[in-house]
Amino acid sequence: MALLNISQVWFLNAPDTPAPNGHNVLRSLETWNHGSTLGEVVRIIRLTRPSVVLTFLPDVVVGENHEDHQAAGVIATEAFDIAGDPTQFPEQVAFPEDHKDFAVLLEGLRPWQPQKLYYFSDAADDSFLKGKGPEYSIKEVSPSRHVAYFRFWLAMSNIYRTQFENVPAADAPEPADFNPTPQRFVLGKSLVGGTTTGDILENTGPQPLPFAPVRGYRPLSRAGISVELGGPWNLYQEFWCAHNLDHLAQLLPIPEVGVGGGGTLAVPLLIHNDTNDSKAVTLQATLPDGWAARKGVAIYPIPAHGVYPVTVVLIAPSTAESKWQQLSFDLESDGKAVGSARLRVHVRGSQ
Repeated sequence: MALLNISQVWFLNAPDTPAPNGHNVLRSLETWNHGSTLGEVVRIIRLTRPSVVLTFLPDVVVGENHEDHQAAGVIATEAFDIAGDPTQFPEQVAFPEDHKDFAVLLEGLRPWQPQKLYYFSDAADDSFLKGKGPEYSIKEVSPSRHVAYFRFWLAMSNIYRTQFENVPAADAPEPADFNPTPQRFVLGKSLVGGTTTGDILENTGPQPLPFAPVRGYRPLSRAGISVELGGPWNLYQEFWCAHNLDHLAQLLPIPEVGVGGGGTLAVPLLIHNDTNDSKAVTLQATLPDGWAARKGVAIYPIPAHGVYPVTVVLIAPSTAESKWQQLSFDLESDGKAVGSARLRVHVRGSQ
């Protein structure tokens, strides 16, 4: 941070989620004590009064996709949407009763509504973000430091030795074929207008904005028998709608995840019975060659208007080359197909 001349840094009381690290953001939200961490982030927004909030994309993507990164995106989004509401964490905005009393804990912060929200991603291939927000070439020269931005990354990487190894020195010669992918952002929302791909600070200013409430959770309308991905995928489908981020659902129309060749993949599913009768449903998995189902494919009794959580455990094929494959989880009831859920999986090869 000092290398970048950043001196205002806050740390949250949010420990690393215990190994094995995966893609399930719900593990991180539990580890972090969700409500407590959200309150800390709301306090920081009210204290610093930012115009723009930048955070990780709240979605499951193939890449590093650490669940703690996703949790940062979820909590930053929630904080963006409630920091301007004085009824959320009201103790933060309550005025101290006696400024001379050393025992007074209340800070008298003011509610604050940020103006714009942007997401970035550590996806292995972020081409799906192209055109969804601004992008910046890391070969551009910083107007204040007079060096290319990628030089900062090299300098930081040489310091950050627990994360990076064998990184060239910051002043190493630029390779002749150096053509890095630009840093891409997704415009989550703007309360001050502007264009989707315009600069991050476009239309922003120091003026305070009135609180802008979001839609909030609305239960989905279902009928008959259906199945959907559970866990983080189910959370995000509801989360995006609740926070007026419906367009994020179009970034990856088919949900995705990564697994190592020969590795175990646990897929959470939710089977819904929105009928007036109890049903026995058969869950089957349509898998590419080389995959094996260890458990979860079976017949399940689902009560009327009930939901049944199922975890299908799969073994991915061993492969030399990385490849994309599609899995399908299909339901039958009374001898008829009644629903299916799809998942794209990137199987990492050994090469």
